Amino acid sequence: MGLPLKARSRCAAGLGALAWAATCLTACRAEQKAPDPTRESAALGPSAAPASPAAAASAGGASAAAPPAPGRSPAGSGAPSAAPPAAPALDPARAFLVGTQGESVSLRWLDGQTRVVVPGLSSWLYDPSHGLLWFLDEDRLGVADLREPAPPAILATGIPGVGSLWVEWPESNAAQFVRPETGCEETSDAVELKLRAKPTLRMVESDQRRSLSRDGQRWLQQQLKRAESATPKGQSFDPGAPRVALPKQWSGCDDAERCGLSAALGPWRLVLVRDNLGADCFHLGCLLYDPIADRFASPPVLVDEGGMPSLAAQPPRWTSAQEATPGSCGPYRFDERGSAFLAHRFLCRLEGAPSSLRCEELPGDGIGWLRPGAVAGSPG
Repeated sequence: MGLPLKARSRCAAGLGALAWAATCLTACRAEQKAPDPTRESAALGPSAAPASPAAAASAGGASAAAPPAPGRSPAGSGAPSAAPPAAPALDPARAFLVGTQGESVSLRWLDGQTRVVVPGLSSWLYDPSHGLLWFLDEDRLGVADLREPAPPAILATGIPGVGSLWVEWPESNAAQFVRPETGCEETSDAVELKLRAKPTLRMVESDQRRSLSRDGQRWLQQQLKRAESATPKGQSFDPGAPRVALPKQWSGCDDAERCGLSAALGPWRLVLVRDNLGADCFHLGCLLYDPIADRFASPPVLVDEGGMPSLAAQPPRWTSAQEATPGSCGPYRFDERGSAFLAHRFLCRLEGAPSSLRCEELPGDGIGWLRPGAVAGSPG
């Protein structure tokens, strides 16, 4: 027998409520299991939050995620990204030493880069064959290895103030004696270091021995078989050097036979036109000679009566030997490529045509190149 109509309506309503309740319960359980995108985005940070379609469209289709930081991989890649490329190695063939007495010695490159080698010193002695810079810093004797990035080594302390430093290698070395070039008579106001199985250090004038530190002795002993670099022989004004004819009755040299001796300086000749012996030093003067034009000019560097160097006219002004002003006889130290040279406080470059000689003043004295080339002239 069927239910009354009113009972049927109530029953249907009750079943509908039960069905709605079951549907709600199922939805709630599903919502609890699903992750909350808002909470997940907050945990990962702003850059991890998903971009809305509107934001993506406004960016022209580009991803809304922030780009990875340098050195980090994009999110989810699992592998580190490549580090930025390292700076190119500096070419030692284009490097040279510049020093200022009482201050420092730096390594400079032709492109302008620089690095301090010894931050404080009173004098130095460059040893290009062995790639070393010996130095005195107040009462300390030290050395900087120019082939290694290590800091300078201090070999001894308690050294009295002296005028120069001498280094003597074993007889098997081609460059056995390393001493400063001054153009003056050598004095005994020096400290002498001899590299032997048992190195020695003495004051030359008093012949007093000085002690090396244990670390200093050990370091010197390790250098006994140090590799030597071949250095080109310098072109000086030896009696057998090529001669350049000067005007008759030229009387600039104590020994007339010396005037006219020359050395190669790039495409020109450096000609000795003055050679006089003073109290203790030789006083030299040179001209530049163009063998093609048969004309003379001042050399790149002039020196006044007080010994102060300055640059001559650039490019050289060619004239007669009588009208040209003599200048420095060097030494002019070339790099191994022969395209640049150091003289006094100046760096000069020979690029292209001879008229392209360009010189610039340095913050100190040009000591020498890491990979030296020819040397023209003599100090004086």
